[in-house]
Amino acid sequence: MKAFVKNVTRSLLEFNTSIGSAFDSQSAQDELRSIASSPESDHVFRVEFEKLDNISSRLKKSIMAIEDSSPLRCPPPTFNYTLNDLVFVPEPMSWVGALHHCAERGSRLVHILDNCTQFLVEELLMEVATCRGCVEKAWVGLERCMINPQAPWEWSGGAAVGDYKRWNTSFPRNPCCFHCGQLVQEGGDQDQDHQKYLWQDACCQEQLPFICQLTSPVNDIQP
Repeated sequence: MKAFVKNVTRSLLEFNTSIGSAFDSQSAQDELRSIASSPESDHVFRVEFEKLDNISSRLKKSIMAIEDSSPLRCPPPTFNYTLNDLVFVPEPMSWVGALHHCAERGSRLVHILDNCTQFLVEELLMEVATCRGCVEKAWVGLERCMINPQAPWEWSGGAAVGDYKRWNTSFPRNPCCFHCGQLVQEGGDQDQDHQKYLWQDACCQEQLPFICQLTSPVNDIQP
């Protein structure tokens, strides 16, 4: 079996391979040369199967070069980052201010009820970090009664925190004075593929960015 490979170079390399005897004729070879990039000697040639690895290597190197040269385009500083039904709001607010901000836009401070939501929250914060730098803390919908130091933690609106919990090892930090819940970045290598965040009790007046969870269309969440 023989193969003719046509390579067209624009912003990406494209390899189209035809296998068999269909391109043995002179007219077929002329057609390939007419649509190949210049010089044709580099872009139209016979390929034996054992040489395909070399083509793959050339393609990978070209793609890597293009990716490395593409500048990262970051949105404006006030931009709200969205992932699925989650919206990261960078403007620092108190916990109550963040709660009202989300509610006024048809959403709520995020309720993390399972591992899937926890993972999406961490992915959202990693996306934000690519443009804004590391997000060390952010408000979520955790709260508890301010009167009773022994009051259980709830999600905003009164839903009890169930079996799924991701508390930081320092929890609770201050049972008497801390009544609102935040995400805090777990220590470790900042270059890892997936940065983890854990839950922590905090002073409700702390000014932090926060994560809303949509209960209405995504375009209702505005800066």
